[in-house]
Amino acid sequence: MWRNILFVFILPAFFSGSQLAGQEIVRTVIHTGYTITTKMSTADSPARKILGSLAMNNGINIYHLKIRWQGSVFIHIEKDSSGLQTLRLKILNQQLSGTTSLRGFPIDSLLLPPLLSGTLKLFDATGKSILLPLELRTSGEPTLINLPAALRLTPEPEQLELTIKQANYSLLSEEGFMKTATLVNLYFAYNKILNELIAARDSRATTKTPDAVATFLAWHHISRVNAYIRQHGFSAKLHLEKNDPLGFLKRHSIALRMEKRAATLFHQAIKSGREKSPSGQEKYCRGYAQLSQKYLNRARNLQPYLSGGFEEMAGINPTTEEKMKLAEVTAYYDVWEQFNKASTPQLIYQQFIRLAQGAFDKNQYVAALQMLQNASQIETWFAQIIPSASRAGLYNQSLDGLMSSYLKVSRIAYKSGKFEMADTYYHKALEVFGHYGMPLGANMTGDPVFLHFTKLQIEIAKDLLADSQWLKTLVLLQRTGEIRNCHETDSLCRQIDSLTSLAHKGVFAKKMQAIDELISRKDFDSATTALMLASEYRLRFQKYFSPNANTQLEKRANPIFLACFQKGEELLNSSQPDKALSYFLKAREVEKEYLPGRDTLLETLLYNATVPVILGKIESARFETWAYRMDKADSLYHVARQMQTNYRQQNNEELNAAFEALKVKMGQRECVGINYRLISLNELAVNAVRAGKFEKAEKLLQESTRLLYSRENCHPDSTETLMLKKKYTGLFTYLNHFAEIDLAVRESEFDTAIFRFASLKSLYLQENLSKFGVSKPSLDIYLGRKNNPELTKAAIRFFVHKDEYMRALCFLPLLKEQQPAARDAREVQQLLGNGIGQMDINEEMEKQVQACTGNDSWYIYFKLARLRAKVLK
Repeated sequence: MWRNILFVFILPAFFSGSQLAGQEIVRTVIHTGYTITTKMSTADSPARKILGSLAMNNGINIYHLKIRWQGSVFIHIEKDSSGLQTLRLKILNQQLSGTTSLRGFPIDSLLLPPLLSGTLKLFDATGKSILLPLELRTSGEPTLINLPAALRLTPEPEQLELTIKQANYSLLSEEGFMKTATLVNLYFAYNKILNELIAARDSRATTKTPDAVATFLAWHHISRVNAYIRQHGFSAKLHLEKNDPLGFLKRHSIALRMEKRAATLFHQAIKSGREKSPSGQEKYCRGYAQLSQKYLNRARNLQPYLSGGFEEMAGINPTTEEKMKLAEVTAYYDVWEQFNKASTPQLIYQQFIRLAQGAFDKNQYVAALQMLQNASQIETWFAQIIPSASRAGLYNQSLDGLMSSYLKVSRIAYKSGKFEMADTYYHKALEVFGHYGMPLGANMTGDPVFLHFTKLQIEIAKDLLADSQWLKTLVLLQRTGEIRNCHETDSLCRQIDSLTSLAHKGVFAKKMQAIDELISRKDFDSATTALMLASEYRLRFQKYFSPNANTQLEKRANPIFLACFQKGEELLNSSQPDKALSYFLKAREVEKEYLPGRDTLLETLLYNATVPVILGKIESARFETWAYRMDKADSLYHVARQMQTNYRQQNNEELNAAFEALKVKMGQRECVGINYRLISLNELAVNAVRAGKFEKAEKLLQESTRLLYSRENCHPDSTETLMLKKKYTGLFTYLNHFAEIDLAVRESEFDTAIFRFASLKSLYLQENLSKFGVSKPSLDIYLGRKNNPELTKAAIRFFVHKDEYMRALCFLPLLKEQQPAARDAREVQQLLGNGIGQMDINEEMEKQVQACTGNDSWYIYFKLARLRAKVLK
């Protein structure tokens, strides 16, 4: 799509190890640009579709369209301590110029390709070059490449060559562009619709008051325009506040006022009852259907970019408001139902059926389908509709006609060698089917449908078969059969089946040709795989093949079998049984599948190849058992057992004896290993306790206990483990209690933490934990270390509730040191002050109170509570 070769010199830079994790070799920025054209994009690629749509919408020849990209590429190469060199590339400061707008709307972001493909040529110290393929992301993370270890870049300025070869647009890019392109075209279409709507209002401004029918239809018309505009969201999606080349917003605001006025007139007409007559009803129903007809007629005379909006306006927009207004008009007119007069919805339905038939008679298939869809919408809204007997057939014939019109162009283009055009129109035919859905009545009647489409598909299939396009033919015929709703009695379906058989045989013949080529190159591995795939294909579609297909498979299987057999025999004779085995297995697979009943020495040779291999695995497992690598030994044991099953050697006495001996050996070695492991774990636990690593010691003893009962057939000596467990139980219980206290503090359960701490001392003394070097538990020290005011308050409350007021008083200065405001400690100060105030204290206790509180104003609540309690005592 573009190609520019840039010659740029590296700017070397070095940093010390203290500045960077690795050594920086290269840091440079390349300022570059390239031109996007269609020259290197394939016909079906997202790039071609995006650029083609851009050119068509802007009235430019696709081959003259150019988009200029400019930006900077940051290049950085760094070497880490292990010698690995990493190349980092990132695109910076991008901008596009050229054709970067669509009918006046800027779309730069939609034209930026997600990836750029190219190459970077680097040179080492000797001048040797290396060419690196690149895929540069235009946004997001940088591109990272590990450079070959042999490439020795030097800090000397060296020449770089950067070549950008192609831009890669994604399907997501294509989808985003097409959505915006469609929206822009609809913007122009609805601007024209608004113009005509406003002009029609102005032309009626001088006329007399409109009749009821005109009033009703005016609301339907204006409301439908505004409903579609709201549905598309032009203002937000196209940012019309910033860029509105046609003044769309101004016209839309007029249309909204018109809709409001039309709604008022609508209700006035309903209430007045003017012109409530059968003739008015017929005029209304005819006018409602002709509103759609009017827009279809206009669409046929407009340029393609405008016609889409007018075609859309021909469809009923199924809004709640539309249904409600139709119901109001129905109630207005349907006073004659008692005289066997058709209802208003039924008359509208019949009008659409009539218009659909008229359009079909003129080969206007799109119009016919739209009218039928409108009739279906009326039927959905009003349960009393009596369906037309001709509707299903008319729908199917219209859809058949529309699809066939595209297929005719596709076949003409294919026969003329215009394959891109042929594909385009063929896919348009299938898109039509996808858009309009399954044919009406196909599942109800069970009759085949789409006669003309099917006939054309059969002719196209014949063309493809003539060109050996087997797979394309199969895809086409399968889709045709589904759309046709095929029955065995249908002659066209029998033709489809016959052509499908020819296509499958063509695919099979091609597979046979590929196998022959692999055999001629002596690539028997690939030939075996290809043979298997061909056999699976024949079985999958066996109804299309005669017994001759089996003969063709056998013809290819014979040389493959002989080659694998001879190669395996050669390897076995050269004492390479493991390699020989793989060839014998391939030969047996081919023989079993394609050459049954052949009497060969294969099974004998396979036996001779398999037994040494399995015995080798058993011997490896025995060695791993000796080295006490039991996981590896166990894995090898199971691999060997599986091989014995796979190679059908389950009854081999030599192998079974070897397996039994290995199993006994593994069991004995594992039991010995458990004893050694127990001794080691117990020693480590004792050393951990001596080193004060109590948590580690507990885990080691837990592992030792688990190991005691890990193997049912082993009976290790448990004396040492059980003795240590008994010896250290009190220590571990104490430590676990301490851990539970810490957890309670973390979870803000402070009262629980203090309550549990109070029980620690008795446990400490009972278990004589001083012998392990464990300090006696001190609440004063614990509170000071935690430095948590709420925990200290809990301690004060705990001792107050036990009437140990002087003990609680000891923690009040600590609480002050933890710096809460006096008012935050008010509750515990008052609680403690009240308790001490009611006590009869001696001089020594009074000194203690003074020593704790002195004249510090922080203790104000304590002092006031104590004074009050003394007065009331």
